[in-house]
Amino acid sequence: MSIILSHAMVLSATPSNPLNTPIIGWHSLASISNVTATTEDPNNPATNVVNPATPFYWSALPASPQLTEYLTFAVNAVDPIDYIAISGHNLGTIQATVSVEGYTEVGGSPELPQWVELVQECILSNDAPKIFRWTPQALLGVRLKIVPQLGTPRIAVAYCGKLTVLERGTHTDHIPINDGMDVNVVNGQSESGHFLGRITTTEGLSTTFAIKQLTESWYTSQGKAFIHAANRTRPFFFAWSPQRRPGDVGYCWLQKGSSIKPVVEFVTQRREFTMNVGGFAL
Repeated sequence: MSIILSHAMVLSATPSNPLNTPIIGWHSLASISNVTATTEDPNNPATNVVNPATPFYWSALPASPQLTEYLTFAVNAVDPIDYIAISGHNLGTIQATVSVEGYTEVGGSPELPQWVELVQECILSNDAPKIFRWTPQALLGVRLKIVPQLGTPRIAVAYCGKLTVLERGTHTDHIPINDGMDVNVVNGQSESGHFLGRITTTEGLSTTFAIKQLTESWYTSQGKAFIHAANRTRPFFFAWSPQRRPGDVGYCWLQKGSSIKPVVEFVTQRREFTMNVGGFAL
């Protein structure tokens, strides 16, 4: 799966925090100043994961592939947070066991911060973008626990923060980002008409997502900030049907020349918008 839910999350879904309406991971508290790793290749440090560009990545030290690695974010979040998302990783290829832990004040007298499991261990089946989601809560820190089996872990992008949960899903048929392949090719053909092969010049993914009937209160409190960030420079993690289609997750960005322009429906005064996105997925 590409969305990994905590067991507690499955049991505690609420109308204000549903499990099957689209989710967008764009808000991130991860920064150069608060990210660390157990080990790091000097040429590929942990700070690379806060750069949204995917060619740059964190890599653990190649000399210790069997070491349990922790990618840690000292977020000290006052407001509740509920996800870590990663893209451009190799954790499926190396058959890593992955879980998420939070640093929180629980139990004891006086209360002492300690690491507790937020999302249970799982073995990732592929290298697609992943969203790890738990019940929203304030945390002093969050860390991804990685136990590699076949090689050295690598992650290009990591977000950690609060998901934007849409009020409702799409009202039309939808092409999941992982199925929206765009390929430009050059076909080779001889003078006599024989097929000589094809050369791929560019390859990518894209899709369009339409959402309607958003209340003004949701747009003001959650949607507007995301739209402003996406229209400028911010890529985002997107899952259009998290519970029914957990594998349909993409690390996305708005297409060149495209921006989100929310429309106010005249009669109902509700909002609607369309996103034209490119992305990375498997």
